[in-house]
Amino acid sequence: MLWRRLDHRYPGLRSFLGRRFDADNHLGLHLTVGMVLALVALSLFGVLACAVVGIGVAELVHYDARLNAGLADEAARRPELTGLFRTITELGDMPILALVSLVVALVLIAVMLRRRQHQELAALWIIATVGVGELNWLLKAYFQRPRPDNAVYAAGGWSFPSGHSMGSLVVYGMLAYLLLRMVRGRWAQRCIVASVFLLVAAIGFSRAYLRVHWPTDVVGGYAAGTAWLALCIATSETLRRQPTPNPTEPESNE
Repeated sequence: MLWRRLDHRYPGLRSFLGRRFDADNHLGLHLTVGMVLALVALSLFGVLACAVVGIGVAELVHYDARLNAGLADEAARRPELTGLFRTITELGDMPILALVSLVVALVLIAVMLRRRQHQELAALWIIATVGVGELNWLLKAYFQRPRPDNAVYAAGGWSFPSGHSMGSLVVYGMLAYLLLRMVRGRWAQRCIVASVFLLVAAIGFSRAYLRVHWPTDVVGGYAAGTAWLALCIATSETLRRQPTPNPTEPESNE
């Protein structure tokens, strides 16, 4: 009954929603999912950001302190894990992410020049990986949150959001997206997704375990990175599905 009333009052609504959830439409399901995911991630980041600056859910900051102390106690009981997580956290260091970004960019550019394809992938890879670094720097400079004072080692820069979490999610997430476009086997695709998920999760946890970041820094980095990654992938899928224009018919000489 409600749908009939809406359809009667807004006759174009059914057609509009149908196009938004059409998987084959270049402005369809992938774009809708990407925008919704980006908005949800931005909402989560907004909640965390408000808590960091002292607005809204103050319990999150108290939770940060409790979890930070608990991780310090755990590290004191099991010092062998500190070395493991120091190795894991290096996979999210800027030099490693920059190297991965450069290598993939060169490969995409080489394919683009040789086969005259994947232009949008090469451009979006560069925008995604360079953009996440600039975005993280701007966010850190804006919030200027100090790092925990019980870190395992000295880390420069501000704390919120975690650059390792944000950068690794975008770089490795975009890499997984590229691989998923090339690999067709369902089992191989699941392995790619699971591997990248575990890697990014381990890098983020290592930042909190080593106490170079508060836990909300890590979650905030994931939230901001998810929003940026969703926008980049949605843009790529939109360009990939964009219909090619019909060639114009030759004009008659008569």
